[in-house]
Amino acid sequence: MTLQERLSPGKYALRVADYAMLGEAGVFGDRRTELIEGDVIVMAPEFRPHAYVRDELAYRLRRGLEEAGSPLY
Repeated sequence: MTLQERLSPGKYALRVADYAMLGEAGVFGDRRTELIEGDVIVMAPEFRPHAYVRDELAYRLRRGLEEAGSPLY
């Protein structure tokens, strides 16, 4: 019996383990995806200026924690 024969049409919520198995099998290819409340969301490619700001913010936060003597960095 095939998967199509076992499942009736409809919407199915995925578990984290299901999502991880699909990712390992290469089902999503090179697309960025997230699992939110059982739904697979295909994300847009990262916007270059956004990546720059994110990395700069992380760098400055890390430096600030180091200078403050925090063990969190």
